[in-house]
Amino acid sequence: MKIKEKFKLSRQTRNLLDCLAALGNFIEVIDERGFYIYISPNCTYDLTTADELIGLHVTEAFELTKDSSILLNTLSSGKPYRDLLLKYKSTKAERAIEFLYNSFPIIENNSPVGAITIYRYLDDVKKAVRYVDTSETQFLDTSKSIVKQHGDLFSFSDIICSCPAMDEAIKLSKRVAKTDSSILIIGETGTGKELFAQSIHSFYGNEQRPFVAVNCAEIPENLMESTLFGTTKGSYTDALDKRGLFEEADGGTLFLDELHTLNIETQSKILRVLETKTVRKVGGNKRTSVNVRVLSSMNCNPLEAMDKGLLKPDLFYRIAVIGIRVPPLRERGLDEVRLLTNHFISLINAKLSTNISGCSEETYAIFGQYGFPGNCRELSHIIEHAGNMIEGNETIIQPRHLPYYINEILRCHCAQDALDSAKRQPSPVYKIGDYKAAHQKALDEFNTSFNEGFLKHALEHFNGNVTKTAKAIHISRQHLHGLITKYVDE
Repeated sequence: MKIKEKFKLSRQTRNLLDCLAALGNFIEVIDERGFYIYISPNCTYDLTTADELIGLHVTEAFELTKDSSILLNTLSSGKPYRDLLLKYKSTKAERAIEFLYNSFPIIENNSPVGAITIYRYLDDVKKAVRYVDTSETQFLDTSKSIVKQHGDLFSFSDIICSCPAMDEAIKLSKRVAKTDSSILIIGETGTGKELFAQSIHSFYGNEQRPFVAVNCAEIPENLMESTLFGTTKGSYTDALDKRGLFEEADGGTLFLDELHTLNIETQSKILRVLETKTVRKVGGNKRTSVNVRVLSSMNCNPLEAMDKGLLKPDLFYRIAVIGIRVPPLRERGLDEVRLLTNHFISLINAKLSTNISGCSEETYAIFGQYGFPGNCRELSHIIEHAGNMIEGNETIIQPRHLPYYINEILRCHCAQDALDSAKRQPSPVYKIGDYKAAHQKALDEFNTSFNEGFLKHALEHFNGNVTKTAKAIHISRQHLHGLITKYVDE
């Protein structure tokens, strides 16, 4: 139910917030009771608009509680939440969207009278950081080796693992690290592919040689060639003589992350560099010799990428002399999840000055059921989120401290049954993760009765509301109707 605003923002304040939104920020403001009084016009939602949410309570506008809403937590505690990484899967998007999220209380007379959240796309933040780093390197002494900009390189001793599959990946990586052969590292997003790349580079005393990494998906297509190969003065408006990443990595290693996102023309030019060991700057005629070992990575099956025309076969055969697969977190077992969790807890304790000692068995039971589509990176964000949500003298991470989207998914999958089943260690249960991937796996592993029970429970939870059910399990309404017809209506 909408209510009349208890107080209104002044025109000047609204103009200021609109200006902040124009710079790429998304902004939401609530009053002291938790009702929305301002939402920036650039905010978009799956089932409603920003204007329709004004006057609604946070818990009415979204499927949140006072415990799971960061805005409401900010309001009740009077404390800010800074630099949280949140992931949101829209029903209209193929992949989850990541945000860098900050929330601050609005204080009057030493008491909170509202709260404001300012968040933006994480990809935009990464691009800005990349731009700053690139601009700064123009002023470096280019005669010196270019090593990793943000601290020392990782080594194999930094890889935390306990499962045989990871041990095998490390063993293979060490064996080929001493050669000059090109290596393709294959693994899902967040599995630690760059960690492997840095470890391979630094093995056998290569720490002082240059290691240059670039995420090919982050660089705009029209800037990719100049980034990789460099430019000559006058090659285009405002162009300067500048070395590309191949020259920066001369004598060391160039790591091309998400190689398959490059267009085919650029891939062809990379292939020529690898074959001739020379590079030609954009707008130049002279070819310069380079001695670079290329490590690359992909977060998808390279054979499928070639079938789809995303990866040039000749380049694949050249860069995949050695292939190393980094297994996703869901394949590594709960023991490794516990090991990584303890590691991330120690980092968060140092960062947030908390005193977390571990997770409850109920939390680990949830981790055992969750598919971790974001893998190790997502687990670290989950622990950081919990570190921000834990209060007072609490030292154990409970299920209520986890991000709201995990609990929402579990509610659709009969959370208590999942916890009880996990404690009894039965036959394999459904892996909760990115629904599209997990559901396909379910079709292969389970019989029709499971799918029927899952859909019936999800629909019952949302009182038969197809739109809300589809949104909760991250599929389209049309897809859900098809599943209902196949498994429920028969």
